[in-house]
Amino acid sequence: MAVDYGVMTALTEALKGTSEGRRNRRQEEGQMRQEIMQQEKLDFQNATMIGQEQQALETSRESYLKQVQKIPHMRDYVNNYFDERTTEFKGLIKSFNGRYSTAMSSGKVLDFRDNLMSDLKKSDKYQAGVNSASQLAQLDAYAANEKTADKISQRDLINKAKYLKGETDSFEISGLRAEYNAIDAANYYEGERPDMNAIFSQQYTSVVHNWALENDDPQQQKLTALADNTYPGDPNGKEKILKQFAEEDMGMKGAYDERMVGTKELPPVEATSRIRNIFDQSATGPNAAYGMLANAAGQPMMQQLGVRAGGPEMKGKVQIQGYEIFNSAPDAILKEAQLQFGNAMENNGDGSFNFTHVKRAFDADGVYMDDQDGDDYHNNMTYNGAHMVTKARFRLPDGTIKEQIMGDPKDRDLIQSLQKEWGNDVTYVPTMVATFQNDNSMKFWDKQVMVEMDPKSMSMERIMDNTGMEEKMQASAESSRVIAKISGAPEQDINQNLTAVRMQQQKEGNAFYKGTGGETGEDATMDAVSSYLGPQFDLMQGAEESKGILYSIASTAAMAIPGAAGMAFADNAKQYMNAMGNLMKATDSNGKKFQMAIESKNPTTIYNVMNRMFGDIGDKNEILKLAEIWSNYN
Repeated sequence: MAVDYGVMTALTEALKGTSEGRRNRRQEEGQMRQEIMQQEKLDFQNATMIGQEQQALETSRESYLKQVQKIPHMRDYVNNYFDERTTEFKGLIKSFNGRYSTAMSSGKVLDFRDNLMSDLKKSDKYQAGVNSASQLAQLDAYAANEKTADKISQRDLINKAKYLKGETDSFEISGLRAEYNAIDAANYYEGERPDMNAIFSQQYTSVVHNWALENDDPQQQKLTALADNTYPGDPNGKEKILKQFAEEDMGMKGAYDERMVGTKELPPVEATSRIRNIFDQSATGPNAAYGMLANAAGQPMMQQLGVRAGGPEMKGKVQIQGYEIFNSAPDAILKEAQLQFGNAMENNGDGSFNFTHVKRAFDADGVYMDDQDGDDYHNNMTYNGAHMVTKARFRLPDGTIKEQIMGDPKDRDLIQSLQKEWGNDVTYVPTMVATFQNDNSMKFWDKQVMVEMDPKSMSMERIMDNTGMEEKMQASAESSRVIAKISGAPEQDINQNLTAVRMQQQKEGNAFYKGTGGETGEDATMDAVSSYLGPQFDLMQGAEESKGILYSIASTAAMAIPGAAGMAFADNAKQYMNAMGNLMKATDSNGKKFQMAIESKNPTTIYNVMNRMFGDIGDKNEILKLAEIWSNYN
């Protein structure tokens, strides 16, 4: 079929138009794709930069979290802070239509960066958290160190727990506790229990430090307030509070156990000293007298020798109150009485005794007897044990002393009758009596006499030797066997034996001082050391029972000084003794510490105080051993 020209033409034009349109469209599409690709590239770059900025935020978050990682509430604080700042950053980008580059060009991103860290660092809470984290790390280090682990205060542990729970805003270490000297059973004599009063005095400085640390009370304001409230008007209130604290605190730290019993063997010379100390006390009132006697009977030394409740058997109108003592040595006091009174006690050979002009004797009612009573009425008396009783001492206006063995010290009628006769100037003391009696078939003829024993004249050496206790306890160089050997010997033999004993006593001591030289340069001996320490020590009133340890400290410390020999050693030793003499008279804190140590009469305590005060004065065990040698020597 033939095609119309017009149609043909139209068709050609139409075809032509379609082809050009396609070319044009293809060009447009290509341009559009380029633009899209360019935009996608820009968007990718924009997203990358935003992502990098956000990653930087997270990196900062982790960095700051590490500083407070062990503190839960601070971790929450840091996380919340960075969450808020992340939201802030997203809002910032959004305000610039999501264009990071535009936001950066505006300076807002840089401002955000600067403020991000400065705002956090300026935060009081964050700063407290960082400081607290550092303190916690230090506390953990203390806990991991065996030298300091036990010195962490309970207060710090409690505050740490509170801070980690978010109950407090910060944590700071208060400091390390002072270490107590642990109470060791090996340092206490057999049967002896630790004396809290002595321990408190010995470690007073440590107690005060630990109180202040545990109670956040460096100025003792809390202590003063507590004492005023608990013990109003009592000048010793603070000391009572501190003592209560010390007892509990030392117990928690394992430094004190009131149930501990000593294991150290008790030498006779120490036993004698302790017996004397037990009787060397007094009370000013009936109630105090009652407690004093009970306390005396309860002392380890008395318990070790045997104590039973009950005074002498009642033979008069009054029941004498007291304790039967020396049950472990039933006949020892009888032998002591014979030694003390000699011919005043006539031994009838049948177990009975006649008393002639015996002094320090009381009848069944506790009334002091004169010599005539003893002559007429006290024959054929049998020994009925030793007793600890209370003696009332009345001082009359003219200075005369009247004495009475008491029934019940709290018997007001008895006290009033005695005061009516002798006045109110009365002191109560514990005393020891050997009780003798004659039980007649006619009861009203029964007789009883209580012969007062003098503890200062009593020899525990003899008592222990007579009872076999010497084998259990360490014997000193002053052996009763040696005394027995030389008693009754010619004077020449006595002197020879005494010289031998002295040489044996000094052997170890002289070996210790070998090479130091004496005051004039000769080889040092204990005699030489004593010759120049003695005059210095004689000026120290109240330290007589600590002579051994003070001699030991003075001479040992002197030896530690370089070049200490001859005159130098002597001068150094005298200087140390003089320094201790000055401490006995001082009123400052060092003086009080030293005086309390001397009052304790404990060589270990005295050493510890002196060692802290003067620095390293020498080996503790060596000094204490030398102190024992000096005690035997003295």
